Amino acid sequence: MHATHRKLWVGASLIVAFSILTALIAPTQLRADDDDDFEFEHDELEHIDEFHAMLELIETVAEIADDPSKTGVLAVISLEDRVSSEKQYAEILEQLLPKVKDPTVQRGIRLKLGDLYGELEQYEKSREQFKRLILNQPQAN
Repeated sequence: MHATHRKLWVGASLIVAFSILTALIAPTQLRADDDDDFEFEHDELEHIDEFHAMLELIETVAEIADDPSKTGVLAVISLEDRVSSEKQYAEILEQLLPKVKDPTVQRGIRLKLGDLYGELEQYEKSREQFKRLILNQPQAN
């Protein structure tokens, strides 16, 4: 993502987040303590915490989207929820691996394949993935 587009996206996200926060806090009821000090009620503080968490999520997503390696590794991880079995997941990753040019994404795939093959009790294949990672050989020879 181009730096200017990223800044616009983050800025727009902050405006939306601020609008949500304003809508949540506008109806806030303040109560007076015995010393006439005002404090937010508990629910309003939770809304502020939720808003802060949302801002952190926006910044994290923008950071990931701005980095092709991080985006690729996240896609490898996210693919797990979109397959019907560990076997299918491993097959898809094996098909993708020779086509992937980014070494960071290749390593992410090999890490996941090593775990998958272990879960599938294909221990030789699992060891091979981890050996390649240890020897820094992300792509097959």
